[in-house]
Amino acid sequence: MRIAAFQFSPIPADAAGNLAIVEDALRRAAAANVKLIGLPEMWPTSFAFGAAERAVEASERALDAICKLSKQLGIVIVGSALARSGIEKPYNSAHVVDGGEVIYKYAKTHLFLPTREDSLFQAGASAPAVVETSAGRVSAVICYDLRFPEICRGAFTNQADVVVVPAQWAGERMLQFRALIAGRAVENQCAYIGINRTGSETGPLGNTLHFPGRSLVADAFGEIAAEAGPADELLVADVDFDRQRALRRLIPCEKSRRPDLY
Repeated sequence: MRIAAFQFSPIPADAAGNLAIVEDALRRAAAANVKLIGLPEMWPTSFAFGAAERAVEASERALDAICKLSKQLGIVIVGSALARSGIEKPYNSAHVVDGGEVIYKYAKTHLFLPTREDSLFQAGASAPAVVETSAGRVSAVICYDLRFPEICRGAFTNQADVVVVPAQWAGERMLQFRALIAGRAVENQCAYIGINRTGSETGPLGNTLHFPGRSLVADAFGEIAAEAGPADELLVADVDFDRQRALRRLIPCEKSRRPDLY
């Protein structure tokens, strides 16, 4: 399966500008025969999104646009954006788009306290599911979620082919991001795509956050199938999902689990 990560620097509060950048990348990915592509966390607006209601509406329009592109280009698209929660603060919500529709949404469960994400977002209350798509069985977690093995374990028990991780992961912690993407892929016996943004942005506390890109794709064997540099990049990788399924049969970790102990 040919999969991709598109890393770029989202323009704060400019959903139309970010959509134009993403549309170009989606067309290039489709031309390269990519079947599934991941986008960074909060790709339509980033975190400095201004008035929440206006930003949610702009994010919804951007999502409608990539739904149309998904159908036109025959590609599965996974990213994260603002979404309505039903209360004052919005969700940071992952979306899985296939065949022109949002077939699944997952609201980020773990909000990153050092940058006061809890002041911007409502935390989700459901674990991520695994959904059937035209590109295989797909799940998603968002950025900080990656540090919590419990929230990631459903990908293993529900036999995901790939987990997509939209992220805005700061440079001083990049060794951790790389280790977690590869480690989660091995422990859950499926591929992981970590899509990290590029560029810089002023955080909620007034400090400047620097993001080094370096998105990567790891497979169930822990092999790094592809890894990006620090600039904007469309990263493409081929991952053999059948080989991963064969690994689950060869090393049947599910049969060895001890739920009576943990």
